[in-house]
Amino acid sequence: MRLSKSSSVTSVSLLAFLLLQSAISFAQNRIELASADLLDVTLIGGDHNMANDVMRESDENKDGVLDAKEMGQLKWLIEPRRFDLNRNDKLTNLEVAIHFANMRKQFEITVPDMYNATRMINLYDGNGDRLLSEKEAQTFPLTNDISIFDANKDGRLSPFELGKQLAADFQDLGVEALDQWNALQYVRKNDKDGDQQLSLEETKTAQWPADPKTYDANRNGKLVMHEIAMGLSMRKQDNGIARSDQANAQRFFMRYDLNRDRFVDADEMEKTGWPSDPALFDTDKDGKITVFEVAARFAKKRQDRGVEQEDRFEAARLLKLYDKNKNSFIDLNELVADRSAVGLLSEDVFLEFDSDTNQKMSRMEIATYLSHQRRKKDKKAKDPFR
Repeated sequence: MRLSKSSSVTSVSLLAFLLLQSAISFAQNRIELASADLLDVTLIGGDHNMANDVMRESDENKDGVLDAKEMGQLKWLIEPRRFDLNRNDKLTNLEVAIHFANMRKQFEITVPDMYNATRMINLYDGNGDRLLSEKEAQTFPLTNDISIFDANKDGRLSPFELGKQLAADFQDLGVEALDQWNALQYVRKNDKDGDQQLSLEETKTAQWPADPKTYDANRNGKLVMHEIAMGLSMRKQDNGIARSDQANAQRFFMRYDLNRDRFVDADEMEKTGWPSDPALFDTDKDGKITVFEVAARFAKKRQDRGVEQEDRFEAARLLKLYDKNKNSFIDLNELVADRSAVGLLSEDVFLEFDSDTNQKMSRMEIATYLSHQRRKKDKKAKDPFR
């Protein structure tokens, strides 16, 4: 079939139109995918605070958004226009906050990292701009030379820049989020003069650490939040406290910390009837039980039982498999109802390893049984004639 000149032009125009529509559709899909990726974050108060700081400093015409010129002055690691989610060549306060949430995600900066960074900067920020200048940093406990942490080289240290450094340091040293929250509670409990750090005298009252100078990185005679967090992490490692011990202690602790102040005091012990022997947990003898003390107790019991990580993982699997009523225990009636478990967790196992005789086996009781079986098997393998 032969096409006329006019029909050829029409065909070419139609093809061009279809290609253009395809290109637009492809571009829109890319934008939607990029936007979806950028929105896969959790916003925290620190993100909004930093967004407010950016808007206050960079929104020169005070119209509530950052235009192309104002965006051009931002010293971000990623092109600011990437966060212009509605493609109107402007950044709103929310889009700026999303930028900071994405940066936290990229550098694995936790909520405690940001919280502690903000507290530290606020403590030494003399002019209230939520930034630390070189002059203000002269008494800063981490360093007098903020250029080490000053990623955008503007001569000032922001909460995000300090949070990024804290996150990197803590990741290298094995300091977890719970260590930081425990450090915060430790300071709140023992900081008598309200300067958000502990003097040598205050650490004596707290009865930890025995030698504060061990954790006093800048040798200024005081322990700040991050130094205490690192100290607690080291103490956790020295006591053999695993992540599961911390997590279990946290869940267990919440049952008895009625006022949610992260301590179980004498009044709460009396009301809840736990623990039956407080002295087993209250190692510093201050009349209060902390999450760390519970975790340390769990770790000691686990170590006494010879429970290893593989036992804990297998116990979690069995609990998920047989705990039909989802109460975090395997009840005896659940076991009897599921005959497939016979031989694996028999009634005899309950009698021997149900340590509190409540006809329920907790994950730790199951792990203890598995540890016992594993060690018995290992012993037999070494001496098959026994």
